[in-house]
Amino acid sequence: MNRDTRTWDALVALAHKRGVEVREKEKAWQMHALYWLGFMWIWNREFFPRYATAAIHIYVPAAWWRTEDGWKTLAHEIVHIDRNKARPVWTFLRYGSPQLLALLGLLGFLGLAWWPFYFLFALVPFFIAPIIPSTGRIDEELHAYAMSVACDNLVFREHGIVVRESTAIGRVDSLLTAGYFWPAGPWKKRIRDGLIADLDQRAALVSVTTSDIYRTIVQVREQ
Repeated sequence: MNRDTRTWDALVALAHKRGVEVREKEKAWQMHALYWLGFMWIWNREFFPRYATAAIHIYVPAAWWRTEDGWKTLAHEIVHIDRNKARPVWTFLRYGSPQLLALLGLLGFLGLAWWPFYFLFALVPFFIAPIIPSTGRIDEELHAYAMSVACDNLVFREHGIVVRESTAIGRVDSLLTAGYFWPAGPWKKRIRDGLIADLDQRAALVSVTTSDIYRTIVQVREQ
């Protein structure tokens, strides 16, 4: 059994200790429901083959099981799970902002009682349009991507690679502009460098902390 397989199995066991199952995404009816009800068949057709999802349990594409990409993804998603469990309402609101504020537009139905309330319907396109930065979502993802960078750096060291840009750092752009996260803000050039510096600092902290996720990975891979 190679290191990637052992690391995957160890993280699956760690997830189970948290009451979280790791499931094949393609076989989960919940993910198919999310795909269709969330209109991802329009704006994110790679939802199944390219992205894992943490929603009570962790749903990972079958092709990633027991691979390097797979265990790195598990480490990332367990960070999300831990943060969700620690502050479920706050994390949900932060991750869903500002689009959740579009629900205030439903107050426009009060216009049936007093017509000026109809103007509240304008809040729906205003908050859904990708013009307001989702700073909460960026911060939540940076917590998880810090673990991803730490895992990348660990593998680089195993192969004797001293300097190489982490694949997680390369995904910072997606936090800002890609549709599958919903654009977090339109000022990509202005803030990208700041986010990468922030991500590097957080990853360094992950590497020296006693996080049971990172500690488990290191212990398994040193065996």
